[in-house]
Amino acid sequence: MFDLKKIFPPKQNTVRVRVERDTIATLANGTRSSVSEGDTIEITESEFSKFDPEDLTVIDPKSQTAAGSRFANPAPPREDPAPMPEAWKGLPACFAQWWALSERFRVAKIHEGQIRSARKNLFGSDINLGDFSDAGTALGISISGGKGENLKSIVRNIDPRDPETAYQNRRFESAIANAIDHLADLRRSKTIELQRLFIACSDERLANAEELQRVNEGLAQTAFAIFHARVAALGLAEGHVRRLFSGSADALKYLGDNTAPSTTGQTSLGLEEDGQPRVIFDDSVGTTAEILLSEKARLERLKPLLATAKAELAKTSKLAG
Repeated sequence: MFDLKKIFPPKQNTVRVRVERDTIATLANGTRSSVSEGDTIEITESEFSKFDPEDLTVIDPKSQTAAGSRFANPAPPREDPAPMPEAWKGLPACFAQWWALSERFRVAKIHEGQIRSARKNLFGSDINLGDFSDAGTALGISISGGKGENLKSIVRNIDPRDPETAYQNRRFESAIANAIDHLADLRRSKTIELQRLFIACSDERLANAEELQRVNEGLAQTAFAIFHARVAALGLAEGHVRRLFSGSADALKYLGDNTAPSTTGQTSLGLEEDGQPRVIFDDSVGTTAEILLSEKARLERLKPLLATAKAELAKTSKLAG
């Protein structure tokens, strides 16, 4: 016998919801997934029934607005990560990866404080009102402004038993717990990755600095060789030739932009397995990015100049010979 119910299972009605706390849900397509506070997802009605009413807010499909909750959630969501600086788009991929991950850390670190600040602004104190549900009505005073602004104060009666106040307090408590858990999870799962990206960005700067130094040395050697070939017939000692070279047109032409790579922040992590020192730049990635951008630009200017110098040396040597 065919089991038509198994072969053709009845289609379940779905509901579109906004997630009010980080959780795990089975989506309407059957995928079980981690979802974050603020996400909008579609789940079946049977899946919806498994959640606490405060965990999900129904979205009206006609107006795409939240429905089903009498009160607004006062807890601020996590900020969106800031976009990477436009200038960094020309840098190696590790910088974009570091920026994206470090922004996740940044917004996670400040989120708990933002929630507590919002609760203090609303209730006049950053306390869990649920601990005082039997204490009766209290006077809440919130003060804002300062630093050149007029101070503003709001006085209101706070009754922990009031349904809206109780709801707001629960949302604050839930949001704080989620913010703490989110940051802890991020630190546990992403700290090593962030450190690897930090070192990868340092390695990119180090590789560029080494190439820039090679080009600098090549320019210095080639420019001196050009000048030496020009004055070879004078029979001057090399030390005298070098003194004359320092103020020559050849030195000015080829060594005017010949600045050594920056060594700021350079430090050692110890020895590699082969006994060689493991060098990194222990600067912020922002500083590393700025220096790398500057030195990459200089390298792009000097590489064609080195090619020109080599061509001129070949020509000068031919004429001198």
